[in-house]
Formats: sequence, C-alpha cells, structure tokens
Amino acid sequence: MDTLLAAQLFASLASPMHLALYCQLRAQPAYTACAHTLAQALDQPLADIAPALETMAQQGLLSRHVDGQLTRYQLNTPALQALQGFLLQIAHLQPDSPPGEAEHTAD
Repeated sequence: MDTLLAAQLFASLASPMHLALYCQLRAQPAYTACAHTLAQALDQPLADIAPALETMAQQGLLSRHVDGQLTRYQLNTPALQALQGFLLQIAHLQPDSPPGEAEHTAD
C-alpha cells in the first residue's frame, strides 16, 4: 500500500462519523448492514450518515450493494487488512512478532 492511499484511509477513519460507522459495521454479522440499521444504531438521521457511507465506499473502505430500494454496506476487509499491514511495515514489526518486539533498524 502506498503512503498516499494509506493517508487517505487514515484521514477517512479520523472522522468521528466514519469511525462510528466502521465500528457499527464491525459489530454486524458478515460486517454488513443497511443504511437504515446503521442510522438507528447511531441514533442519527439517515440524511446525516448517507454522505459518510458514500464517501467511505468511494475511498474503498466499504462496498455498497443495492437490492431494490435497500442499500447494504459491507466493510472492505482486504483494504483494512492492507492498512493494518502498512502500520506493521512503518512500525518495523514483523507480522508474526509478539507486540512490543519491534525490529530496530538504523535510519
């Protein structure tokens, strides 16, 4: 993952609304929910969360599935796994290392 894409994904998740939506989707079966379910869970009007869902879908954090009048959103786990890998890379950690065992390199 290149740094520009990583920065865009981090910026998206830095939004309180985006992070709340991510957490709600993470708690759903198959990481999937319709927009109305998410609005109810967050006690927010659909009009307030719909733009955030669309932005997150455009950024690749979510996929959007339309079934008639129902729109479902699902976490894009490969993108989030790539972001996790990016964090490990910049922290100089080996993926199989226990937490706290950083690979120390001279810069």
